[in-house]
Amino acid sequence: MNIQRTLSIFIFLLSVPYLEAQNRLESETNMIRSGDSIVCRQIEYFSPGNMGEGQIWDFQELEYVDNDFITRYTCDTDSITIHELLPSIRRKYQSSEDSLFTLGYETRLHTVTYEEPINLLNFPFAYGNHIRQDFHGTGTYSKKYVIESRGTVETEADAAGTIYINGTDTLRNVLRIHRIFSSCIFQYLPSDKLIDTTNVRQRIEEHYLWYARGYRYPVLETISTTIYNDMVPVSCQQTAYCSLPSDQSYLKDAVNIEIQIADSLLNSEDPENTPIHYQVEVNGSTIDVGYSLETNASIHALLCDRMGLVYKHASSSGCAGDTGHLRMESIGLRHGVYILYLNVNGQVFNEKLNL
Repeated sequence: MNIQRTLSIFIFLLSVPYLEAQNRLESETNMIRSGDSIVCRQIEYFSPGNMGEGQIWDFQELEYVDNDFITRYTCDTDSITIHELLPSIRRKYQSSEDSLFTLGYETRLHTVTYEEPINLLNFPFAYGNHIRQDFHGTGTYSKKYVIESRGTVETEADAAGTIYINGTDTLRNVLRIHRIFSSCIFQYLPSDKLIDTTNVRQRIEEHYLWYARGYRYPVLETISTTIYNDMVPVSCQQTAYCSLPSDQSYLKDAVNIEIQIADSLLNSEDPENTPIHYQVEVNGSTIDVGYSLETNASIHALLCDRMGLVYKHASSSGCAGDTGHLRMESIGLRHGVYILYLNVNGQVFNEKLNL
């Protein structure tokens, strides 16, 4: 390793304090943010696998369902409440410096508000950490019935390891979060003077979320919801979603980009392991990345300024031995120094450009 490369790694290690915590969620890198939008892709439900450290999750055979959508995070007028907007549900959150809370949710039929905010995550949150909280929620069903929900939420970081996805992406330093909402539900008319406690439903909602270091939002999530009528199961709905590195690469997330670059520098010390050889040329307003691939690869490129703001993006893919060009236009950009960021199969490369 040459002196310049050693110095680069040393500088990144100093500038990114999260590298010392291999499997830990941090507020600065993993808190939800108003203004973010990410692509979510529905996939076939799958078994979450075992708990424990050193896990290997091979998700190379993920089967996609034709149901992609955008998850958006917007801030309420009070500048405190953050809404998570999905096609079928709106969830409400609040955050502090070291915690994330959920306030309730809305669907086409349900509206539920929790009596006290439910603590979903504390930061930092590492393997083995655990949160438990009782809750009471009230709301409406079909704008006609009152519903009450009482139960317990438990959140645990129960596994850590490496994910293999689609034959190209390898995600190391992954932390899995296991969360269970267990509750009983009462439903009655507002005019009812007495609640029929014999007519009660039970609901168990189980989430597994995989967080990869360097990415703010989970890259994979499974949800299993089972409804019981007086302890007899009447329905079970299971879904799974992914928001892979390429789906989160458009976020203006400077701190996570730094972590990805620093990780890549550490993981690619051996030049024989690099998946790509490339050369960057600037011809007028065109940035041209000529490359040759050592292995099957997906390439995602971003053009950022010193503040981490993303101005341009492009992507490509190919097989081992392929050569090609990836181009971006700098028309309309102010003259100055920019960073060309390349994510190739999870390894990150960067070049400083004067445009």
